[in-house]
Amino acid sequence: MRKTLRPGPTGFIDRRAFLGGSLSLAALAALAACGDDSSSSSTKAAPALKAAKDGDTLNLYAWDGYFAPEVIDGFEKKYGITVKQTATASMNDMIQKITAKQPFDIAIQNSTFLQQVTSVGLLHQINHDALTNWGEVIEYFNDPYFDPGAKYSVGYAMAPVGLAYRKSKYTNLTKSWKDLWTNVDTDPKHVYLIDDYQISLSVALMYLGLDANSDKQDDLDKAVDAIRSIKGKLGGFNSTNTVQALSSGQATLLPSYTGNVYTALSQAKDAADLDFQLCKEGQLFNDDVMTIPINAPHTGNAMLFLDWVLAPEQMAANVKYIGYPVPTKTGMATYDTLVKGHDFLTFGTSLLSDTKAWQKGLTATQRTMWNAAWLKVQA
Repeated sequence: MRKTLRPGPTGFIDRRAFLGGSLSLAALAALAACGDDSSSSSTKAAPALKAAKDGDTLNLYAWDGYFAPEVIDGFEKKYGITVKQTATASMNDMIQKITAKQPFDIAIQNSTFLQQVTSVGLLHQINHDALTNWGEVIEYFNDPYFDPGAKYSVGYAMAPVGLAYRKSKYTNLTKSWKDLWTNVDTDPKHVYLIDDYQISLSVALMYLGLDANSDKQDDLDKAVDAIRSIKGKLGGFNSTNTVQALSSGQATLLPSYTGNVYTALSQAKDAADLDFQLCKEGQLFNDDVMTIPINAPHTGNAMLFLDWVLAPEQMAANVKYIGYPVPTKTGMATYDTLVKGHDFLTFGTSLLSDTKAWQKGLTATQRTMWNAAWLKVQA
């Protein structure tokens, strides 16, 4: 019998679309401008942050519906701190607000551009010794590739990208990105790519056996040609309605995050027909992380919030609410229980240590090249 899945927050995944998302050149320019500002970082060592109440407010900047209501309510009651939430509109909005040094105490950011943010001094270092629940964090996230030593971030929702599909339509998939190209004629106009230049170009590069984060123009030209070769047979480039497309049957083959598939399973009438595969050429893992911006007015409250969220009870509630795994012992265990009966949505933590499995941040030069390549795809 199929396990009944609890839907995630209404509209949450559709509004958010994907964890990663591509930054615009304007957002990238904002980061570069911070790098040119000598006041953006200091050569003096900052004092270690303490987890101690330092005001009556916590300014939280995150995707809408990203924390379970009972987790927020519990924090407010325990510490007498009011959480004021500002919803992230997009990755570009996120970068622009962080570079403008708006006064957020906690800000969700993404692993793909975290190194660029830390390199220009926009974040406080996290004092692990002040977090009583830091021991909950799984081994890899004590020293992730995108934040050595986890100095500036605490891992939150993470997921790989794979192929979601309808079993009734596709019976010969091989756990490869090649499956999208070789099966585009199986159900024309119901196969989709994602309207995100980094994800879709990376998928095409992996299909071709090339570096998913290539800085070679010839590689990008080949990726453009590969996408254009099937463009006329696609249903389109899906942007913000991934869950609806999967659950309704509009899309029968589509790159997707595991969290989107989880939510689609909870909404589809014929959920038993939905399946998912990770692809052997690469999984484009990325992680949304919790950070403390350099202009945070209440760093003590921010540290209290991080410790609260890491606690097993709160973490279990959050994972059940958002449907994504979180890299803590309780977070991973809760997620595995949540998707029990749908083992295709699980993955071993050993995969995380493979840096090739991660979606990387692009340099300024690469982003210019990749944006130009995507314009050719869309032409």
